[in-house]
Amino acid sequence: MIKSITMGFARQRITVALADGRRAHGPLDVGCATACDEILSATWTAGERTLVLELRTGNIEVEFGLDPAEDLQQIARRPVVYLDQNHWISLARARHSPDKIGDRRTLDAAYQVMDLARSQKIILPLSADHFTETARAVGHRRLTLAAVMLEMSRGWRMLDPLAVRDQELERIFADLAGQGERRGNAVLTSNPMAIWSMAEPASPRLGTVGRRVVDILSTSSVLLADEHEDAGVEQVLGWVGKHNDLAHFFGGNPRTRSQKELAAFALSLADMRTELAMAATKAGLSPQLFQAWVAADPYADLATLPFVGRVIRATHRRVRDPGDRWERNDLGDLYFLACAAGYATAVVAEKKAAAYLRSQSGDPLGGGTVVSSLPDLFPFLDSPC
Repeated sequence: MIKSITMGFARQRITVALADGRRAHGPLDVGCATACDEILSATWTAGERTLVLELRTGNIEVEFGLDPAEDLQQIARRPVVYLDQNHWISLARARHSPDKIGDRRTLDAAYQVMDLARSQKIILPLSADHFTETARAVGHRRLTLAAVMLEMSRGWRMLDPLAVRDQELERIFADLAGQGERRGNAVLTSNPMAIWSMAEPASPRLGTVGRRVVDILSTSSVLLADEHEDAGVEQVLGWVGKHNDLAHFFGGNPRTRSQKELAAFALSLADMRTELAMAATKAGLSPQLFQAWVAADPYADLATLPFVGRVIRATHRRVRDPGDRWERNDLGDLYFLACAAGYATAVVAEKKAAAYLRSQSGDPLGGGTVVSSLPDLFPFLDSPC
């Protein structure tokens, strides 16, 4: 009976430890090789839902649930806290250079958050936005930040917000088409590939555990590798320009609050017009019913969705202020933080993003608590701190 399997990447060797103490060695399958020099080995113990990665900076444990029901059980007993990138940086500084954190309360809070994550009392998921932001760091700073993120997230991920949007839209149209409730992929999961909508699965010949191990190794390597690719800049700048144009228009052309809200909604609707049509088609909604829905009151359905509704409402809150200029990083902030606020227990964002994501009086969305500092997080957690 197999006790554990260790993959050593320096020598490209695999070691299988048996329950009776014997060991077998062999060459490592190329499908399990990692392109990142920072990962020295990976060990899986039979019956465990963790993979131990040996990094140059030390060992970390990564959780992976082979059954989505296991993830649901974990989420039911552990608050899920989504940290904006600047707060991940605070954790890394608390670990490696605490003198760079001038506020003692923030430093103590960072230590407490890491203690809770290590003891599996909270879940700190990573998203594709974290990978993008981390890719902008280089050298030792990149490595220390990535290692802390991998250690504290323990393999937990947030589904790509674009995939979440598709699921929310499909649920609306499935209901209109009389198909009943439609289940989608979990938004918070230990599946490492959930952060990318177009992820290619590992080779099926590896088996269920093998595929999950390769997925963990590949995503961990992406975060650790000292590489940077700044793709999609033109599309992002085009999105930013449209939002600044609308805010500028309001600055020179005064409108009522309801008129601004309608214009902001039209901007959000135009931004997902293709996805709306695709979701309706996938749900089996007839063209006639879809046109009738668009002509009626789409806001009534869309504005109450956990993620899409937050994007719509936050967009309205921002564009009605002509002095609030949209920047390149606002796309990631809006989509990823809004998604997290819809499904996590709490979100720790920077002050500006937290302000426009917080629920206002009468807001029907509910969802997670949004705060702007690590110390402000603890009153909203069930776990003792």
